[in-house]
Amino acid sequence: MSEPKNEIIILTSDCVFRVDVIDLTLMDTEKQADYENLGIAPNGTFVFSNFSDIYKIEKSLSDMRIIESPFKMDLIEFKN
Repeated sequence: MSEPKNEIIILTSDCVFRVDVIDLTLMDTEKQADYENLGIAPNGTFVFSNFSDIYKIEKSLSDMRIIESPFKMDLIEFKN
């Protein structure tokens, strides 16, 4: 849950759901999502990872931006 954005993201093995906290409406969904991990940045932005890349939501789940890294990564896992 992101308090600054008043949103909840639910990551399942098949889909990602974005829900508005205020009225509990489904804001966005993405099927066949290839994300392994979900985290929240200190500013409330949701970040996702797959095995080798980290992404952040821009305006919607279909508008994700990759966060460039100065080195290659493998098996990314968010701990906290």
